[in-house]
Amino acid sequence: MLFAAHQPAARPGGMGEALTRALTPGIVVRASILPVAALLTIGWWDWRAFAGALLAALAAFTVVLLARRRIGGVTGDVFGAVVEVSEVSMLLAFCLA
Repeated sequence: MLFAAHQPAARPGGMGEALTRALTPGIVVRASILPVAALLTIGWWDWRAFAGALLAALAAFTVVLLARRRIGGVTGDVFGAVVEVSEVSMLLAFCLA
């Protein structure tokens, strides 16, 4: 979400623009504390957690890049797609392991 929040909005006045304005660095840091702490504590002894997080970040990055190339930025639907694709990628990493 941090990468997506720093992209231009595809439509002025849309949900994507509202979300990019609302995601301040402080909010992003506070929202990242628990996932990063979980990855650091679990990821050291379970490689699936690290692989899943890496795959989820790569998938989210890909969705944002595709949105930027195709529609010129992010929308509320792009943010939703980032969440869903990241979640599925994480689950796939655990299922395949």
